[in-house]
Amino acid sequence: MGNFNIQKPTDAQLQALLALTTALAKKYKIDPMGKVTYFRKSDWPPYMSAVQGYAIAGHRDVSNATACPGTNMIALLPTLRQRVKDALLSSPSSIAASVPTSGSQLITFTGLHYLTSTTIALPLRFSLTRPVCTNLLSGSTVSLCVFKKNTLFVTFSSKDLSSGIKYISLRGTLGKQNITKLLSFSLLRKGSLASEGKKIATLYAKNSAIVPSSSSLKKISAKILPGEIATYLKGFVSVLLYDLSINSHRWELACDGNCKVNIDGQTRLMDTITLESNDDFLYVPNGENYMTPQRVEISSASGGLVQVLSYPRNSYGKVPRNTFHGSLVFKKNPIKYLSS
Repeated sequence: MGNFNIQKPTDAQLQALLALTTALAKKYKIDPMGKVTYFRKSDWPPYMSAVQGYAIAGHRDVSNATACPGTNMIALLPTLRQRVKDALLSSPSSIAASVPTSGSQLITFTGLHYLTSTTIALPLRFSLTRPVCTNLLSGSTVSLCVFKKNTLFVTFSSKDLSSGIKYISLRGTLGKQNITKLLSFSLLRKGSLASEGKKIATLYAKNSAIVPSSSSLKKISAKILPGEIATYLKGFVSVLLYDLSINSHRWELACDGNCKVNIDGQTRLMDTITLESNDDFLYVPNGENYMTPQRVEISSASGGLVQVLSYPRNSYGKVPRNTFHGSLVFKKNPIKYLSS
């Protein structure tokens, strides 16, 4: 479709994007100018974190690991949001008729709000008499709306209230004036944490091609300590690969031209080199025998690239990423048994 860091999207592409985004906003009742809560995976309970962002967003807005959709496309998103809003306003059934996109009516509660029963407390800077709450989107309805000391207590009628983004219309009297406010907040039932965590774990296992073991295995975990990383970074390490060699592992390497191989201080030229690790040892085949060095450094004698033939590491575009500038160092380190 194009590289929008370099080129700009065509008019036809923008028209198609506007039509698709408007249709999705209308179908799923998305406020085109509003912000919503995104959920990211986390290593700590509840195994997800909440991040505020635009409902119509670019990929890089929710991930710092990509340039998508490109700088020239990101610059057009404010215009796209406004065009979607204008398109929805021209439709009688649009959500714009019931959910304001800006102004004093809209009150957005940032962060993630947990629900332990059917009632949630929302702190406000005012109190209304005779408050009436209405759930604007599909789902459970509101059965009770009560103010206590500038805090609004909203009680939903269904005990199986779903988690997600909620829009509540609040009406009442402030002095002699009738007031209408829209409350927007992200809701997560604490009872949903276990099931949500299980979904994430299942998805992670699926995407990582993890096959559950049919028999019990001894679990060994290891890590590189911060002090060790600081020591590495003081040198010229660009890529740090860590292998827990409790099982046999084999690396086959080739270089541009001959490989310059330094084995515990002794340098030799080789066409290719094979290394193995097993039982906390590093091995280098030497004819019919094996050497057990402490450190092996491999580089190209001509100053070119080193390629790990047995390490088929590809990028998104299937471009090999198993080639390295400089030298590769294989070093024997003791395995750290942190748990079992």
